[in-house]
Amino acid sequence: MAGNPREIWEAFTHPATSNLSAEHKVRWIITNHADQSILEFRGKQTGVLQRVRPTMEPADQGYRLTETISFSPASGGKIGSSRFLWLLLSTGIFSKMSDGKGQTFDLLQDYLNNGAEKTAHEGS
Repeated sequence: MAGNPREIWEAFTHPATSNLSAEHKVRWIITNHADQSILEFRGKQTGVLQRVRPTMEPADQGYRLTETISFSPASGGKIGSSRFLWLLLSTGIFSKMSDGKGQTFDLLQDYLNNGAEKTAHEGS
């Protein structure tokens, strides 16, 4: 992705823009951060611990953005729901159901092309 690295990183990691397509709201805990490079955070809901690791690194004439998401069983929540989700996790079905099919990066590109300009004009 080409562009200003600060704008790309801000749009990629800031909750106001990165959650545009999020269906579920989770309380996140930041576990690691290096500006314009890496942001690791985790959150738990309904017996599933989710770890997210967005990274940005220089590549060609722009930047390579990657987002690694992992799921694991967590304690807490309703026992029946937790067991069902753990079953989905163990069979691999959960990750297939969670696949955004690359829409996150399409929304990010759209925001950087259109939304950032609109936001800048609204602020002036």
